[in-house]
Amino acid sequence: AVGRVSATDADGDHVAYRLAVPSDLVVIVPQTGDILLTGEPPSSAAQEGFECELTVEAHDLRTPNRVSHTPAQVWLQLNTYDEDELQGLGDETPHRISKRRVTRAVRPTKRIEFTEADGEQEGRIVFQLEKETERETFKIRDENPWVTVEPNGAVRVKKKWDYEELGPEK
Repeated sequence: AVGRVSATDADGDHVAYRLAVPSDLVVIVPQTGDILLTGEPPSSAAQEGFECELTVEAHDLRTPNRVSHTPAQVWLQLNTYDEDELQGLGDETPHRISKRRVTRAVRPTKRIEFTEADGEQEGRIVFQLEKETERETFKIRDENPWVTVEPNGAVRVKKKWDYEELGPEK
């Protein structure tokens, strides 16, 4: 992590973080506020360093969620050194930049009861998954003949439900 932001919620809800404007250079871990380097700075940064401003929003996890009144302005400065400068600093180990891919958190399984009548009409939306961030997308982990999950979180009836056929998937 090249940095971290933190916020507290007035009524004690958990807080998540997001970049107001997406960046090719950094990502923010929604659960922790850690700012991670994901790309290389522009090549012009090699001589004079690189500086950028990030706008970070904090929001609670309720629905509808409440977003911070004033987003945080974060200044990020990256400096690069050549081999001679590194040796002059007394540290003989080479400077390495490692990239880390952010994996999303797996949420606990949500269990919802439906009747056979809910699955009467193919294509009907029976449930909407809640997004924690605007850019979040969904996909079904275990394919089945009964429902499908769209990237926007809509859970649709794929095939008319027959409770005798459903078996343990009821």
